[in-house]
Amino acid sequence: MKKTAGIIAEYNPIHRGHQYHIQQTRLLTQADYIIVVVAMSGDYVQRGTPAVFDKYHRTRMALLSGADLVVELPVCYATASAEYFALGGIWTLDSLGIVTDLCFGSESGDLASLLALAKLLSHEPEDYQTLLRACLKKGVSFPVARREALLSYINTYPDLPKSQWNKLLESPNNILGIEYLKALNRLHSSIHPHTVLRDGACYHETQLPDSSIFTSASALRRALADSAPFKQLAPYLPSDCRTYFQQILASGELLWTDDFSLLLHMRLIQENADSLTCYVDVTPELANRIENRKTEYRSFSQFTELLKTKELTHTRIQRALLHILLGITELSFPPYIRLLGVRKESRELLSLIQKHSSVPVCAGTGRALRDLPASSYGLIRQQLYPSELYQSVLSHKINAPYVPEHSRPLIVL
Repeated sequence: MKKTAGIIAEYNPIHRGHQYHIQQTRLLTQADYIIVVVAMSGDYVQRGTPAVFDKYHRTRMALLSGADLVVELPVCYATASAEYFALGGIWTLDSLGIVTDLCFGSESGDLASLLALAKLLSHEPEDYQTLLRACLKKGVSFPVARREALLSYINTYPDLPKSQWNKLLESPNNILGIEYLKALNRLHSSIHPHTVLRDGACYHETQLPDSSIFTSASALRRALADSAPFKQLAPYLPSDCRTYFQQILASGELLWTDDFSLLLHMRLIQENADSLTCYVDVTPELANRIENRKTEYRSFSQFTELLKTKELTHTRIQRALLHILLGITELSFPPYIRLLGVRKESRELLSLIQKHSSVPVCAGTGRALRDLPASSYGLIRQQLYPSELYQSVLSHKINAPYVPEHSRPLIVL
């Protein structure tokens, strides 16, 4: 079997830094192919919002930027916390049966240190758990409590000075990388990990840097939200994507969190404090807070800010509200993997996947409904509904015909 590398990504939206990651993955792994898992169920992302462009546009741009194949991460994992986002991504790559290597970006570029932290967190010694419980009692958010507990636990850890551990644990791509490594262990995967040193603007940077520097997706989204002209965005985009990107902007095919405000409000009106707790990430405390402040609802983003507390981060609340909107009540692996796009010269991958995958891989949802047993239909519908909702909102916004999910063909470039 040929060596095949996997990348777990959102591309929300894609930029030159992502293309650099694909190029470096080829160099690091010496792989024949790069498989990119578009981690959004195509249409929703890990921070608990809709993607700016739909999964079909982002699939095409991933292929234009050097990916050979794009498959879809299950929506319940794509919109989950870092631990489960990583688990869903690794499960998807591992289930394809042909992925030999994983390559993820990190601020440290230090795989050995990330592996050490992943090993520690995979087993969670009792002393660490005690420290974590003590930190959580202070009323801080879980990410903050975990970082404080880890730093306290490894204060005398022999491998690195505490200051270096602290830097590792406060960087988002390092944290996600640790979760990828934990997931590889948890699933007993034979996939071999690599990391690419993240270059350019930091993950949370919201301003476009000098055009010679890689930007962040956050900065691109901010520029898009501010209606920045295309010529201002073009230097940060992969050259082969620029024309297509410009076409999408001209058509107005962008969605934002508040485009879903009325739909979320409708769902919240139908729920109460007891029923809300059935949704992923909605604790009884958050359910009561939502119920008590429901009459103050004005928009998705405004309600998120209203609900935020010291213990509950903005992103955690966004994810919870999105799960309510999409009806996500559990984290479970779907009965199939959705194939979104492939390059013509890489179509050999399709036959390899059909031969080696541990779950069916379908190029269209219509085929999944035909070929899978009736007992799987509920799980299939859980995957379909979020995408159909996204396309319904988009078609209404741009006054275009609605195209159902089962009518979408495989993208081939």
